[in-house]
Amino acid sequence: MRRVTLEEAKALADQWKAQREDVERMPNADYFRDASPHDLIRMWKTGKSTSGKKLTDREFGCLVERWVQVFDAFPPSNDEADVSEAVPLAKLPELPPDDTVVRPVEVVRLTGLSKSTINRMVSAGTFPPPLRIGERARGWLSRDLKAWRELLDEQRRRPRQ
Repeated sequence: MRRVTLEEAKALADQWKAQREDVERMPNADYFRDASPHDLIRMWKTGKSTSGKKLTDREFGCLVERWVQVFDAFPPSNDEADVSEAVPLAKLPELPPDDTVVRPVEVVRLTGLSKSTINRMVSAGTFPPPLRIGERARGWLSRDLKAWRELLDEQRRRPRQ
């Protein structure tokens, strides 16, 4: 076993701290695990958490994750709800150029979905499958993510029958 210098140990500790903070900022459906379906609907319509406070960006992501888990569908768009009560949808992050390979951590950030939700959707065929870019590495082409996002938007805007 090799010895680690204090500088190396500090660099590792800083790296691990940053990774932990990134994970803590990611949306997680368990955040609202005790909320009933009616609570989720009320939060979506009012933009306020169960405690009555305005939803933070992270809470909004957690609400979407929980909504997908409970209703097995994405929340309604502002077009489908009473616009006077609806929560303004967060601006979607910009995707990199079409030929860029996007790693899983970045896909989580760009979609707002958890890694396990993405894996479940890939298995179900509702999310583009990743490319093998190494022995253990995988990633998605940005153009595939853009196409998926456009498909969602098209489905969201399509009138229901």
